[in-house]
Amino acid sequence: MLKNKYRFNDLIGNAVTLNLVRRSLASNNFKNFSIFGGTYGVGKSTTAMIAGMTLTCLSPLNGEPCMQCHHCKVNLIATEQSGSSPWLHIVNLGIKNKFEDMQALIKEVFTYQSGSEPQVFIFEEVHAIAKIKGGFTAFLSEIDRMPSNVYVIMCTTEMNVIPRELKSRAVE
Repeated sequence: MLKNKYRFNDLIGNAVTLNLVRRSLASNNFKNFSIFGGTYGVGKSTTAMIAGMTLTCLSPLNGEPCMQCHHCKVNLIATEQSGSSPWLHIVNLGIKNKFEDMQALIKEVFTYQSGSEPQVFIFEEVHAIAKIKGGFTAFLSEIDRMPSNVYVIMCTTEMNVIPRELKSRAVE
């Protein structure tokens, strides 16, 4: 298993941003809604996965996942196989092409989450929502009511299609 690809120290590039993310995780100040943008290959998804694994880790170390606890082990298997664990959910929005898909996803993320354990949703290709009439509006109406144990990290290569109203609620 490639454990080291889930450590900030092993990522190359944009050290300032990586340090900001790591520090916010280490100090328990990571915001519940974030958007990671940039061109292909800059590390948006990898950074999102490290953040997600850290947020759900039972024993995080200096803003990074321990990779030893039960949650880390299950999350690691999930990220390398199915994309979902009980705590970490990776969703490719590029394959969601109907408003009904958005409604079901919104119910899963914002309505059905309860309890105290963190739930992290990483949305890949979030720019694809622009093709669904009312897709961004549906997310926008729920962001402000997100349960405190839910984290949404959106990843996109096309920040220009993300509505200003959604960006204003996120840490970019």
